[in-house]
Amino acid sequence: MFSSTRVIFSERIQFHRSLLSSSVQYGIVWYILWLGGIARGGNFPKNLVAGHHFLLFIFQLMLQYWELSFIP
Repeated sequence: MFSSTRVIFSERIQFHRSLLSSSVQYGIVWYILWLGGIARGGNFPKNLVAGHHFLLFIFQLMLQYWELSFIP
């Protein structure tokens, strides 16, 4: 009983870590695109959209870390 609970929690942690890494990668890609847009002096709305996506991913990461820290 006790070991099965541990297995469930370790699987849950692994799942969250994979989610976390994919979010980090996606956020980094958006950040690079955003910085590239600023460096080029390109369209302001496009830069704004990319920056907005990056901030959303940072917020999502914070939520996931917070949820991970409260796993019993």
